[in-house]
Amino acid sequence: MKINKSSYSIISGADAENYEPEPTSFIIDTLVPKGFKTVLAGTTGSNKSYFAMQEGMSIANGEVEFLGFKILQPGLKVLYVDTEVGKEELVKRFHRIKNNFEEWVGSGNFLMMSKNGVSNDFWTQLKKQVILFQPDIIYIDCMYNAATNKDLTKNVNIFKFTDLITSLHDEFNVTTRIIHHFNKGGHEFGLSMDRMSGASALQNWAEHLTLITYTNVPSLRLFKIVKSRGTDFP
Repeated sequence: MKINKSSYSIISGADAENYEPEPTSFIIDTLVPKGFKTVLAGTTGSNKSYFAMQEGMSIANGEVEFLGFKILQPGLKVLYVDTEVGKEELVKRFHRIKNNFEEWVGSGNFLMMSKNGVSNDFWTQLKKQVILFQPDIIYIDCMYNAATNKDLTKNVNIFKFTDLITSLHDEFNVTTRIIHHFNKGGHEFGLSMDRMSGASALQNWAEHLTLITYTNVPSLRLFKIVKSRGTDFP
């Protein structure tokens, strides 16, 4: 395979015939493909942050499964980035989840970073922690607060965010998990990616997309994988 000095790879038919791509591997079977840029989006009140944090802690703790999905690469290093609730609530959530494991041994693999108020150096600090901790997977909760421009209805502002994530993803070879909101209302449309806040650029950028919603049963949530580039999903 020949690569020129631009941002494009030039691949001839002969090169493609002789090149065997690496098969997609999963951190969690079906749910989290390794090395993908993924989005978990949902309604307010669907507990998507708890879902994501429990998922990450399950990986870090070396659990066998998460919500019935087999963890195929347990014990990876997880960086969980909060931009929403602050240090106190973040640590409370950590303890609530930790106390439900039979045994918690994942502290060495699980690092949390909480954004304090309005900060212009968020991305600088995030990159610094990635260099120091060298995580395998990064959770960013949530996209709106991490975006440099809050008007996510415009593709140009989505590109600013996705370019920063892609840069981290490519430079450090990490799996990225972005937590994101639905627009208000629209419940009659069910679990549709069109309900996500933001322009179409986000849907096109995401390589794996999972949606979650609350229901009228307090203890029941529904989630659905709606997109996965190059992998099968139920």
